Amino acid sequence: MDDGRLDLTPLKPDPEHVDRAAEAILARSRETLAGRKRMHASVWREIPGWERPLLATAALAALLSIVALIRVHPRVPGEQVATLSEVAGVPAAVAPWVDSNQPPDKASLLNW
Repeated sequence: MDDGRLDLTPLKPDPEHVDRAAEAILARSRETLAGRKRMHASVWREIPGWERPLLATAALAALLSIVALIRVHPRVPGEQVATLSEVAGVPAAVAPWVDSNQPPDKASLLNW
């Protein structure tokens, strides 16, 4: 063992070699870095690309829902179709007010 200092100058890299290596690394990674930058740009920029697939999926879901509802609750000929307020369970005394889209008059509120 030698107690003297070790000479590490042969391990010191050449500055030109370091610059060339850094440029080569950056050149190879530019495409990957640009892709990451585009990916993190904005969610709002990605949404228009999904508009058509989302609309097609929504249309398919609506169609399947209609088919399922028709199979589960088939319409009987001559049966009266219930209003939305009746289906929602609104009391019969209140249903005409809901269906008319007009506020009830004070007299009918007092009679109720």
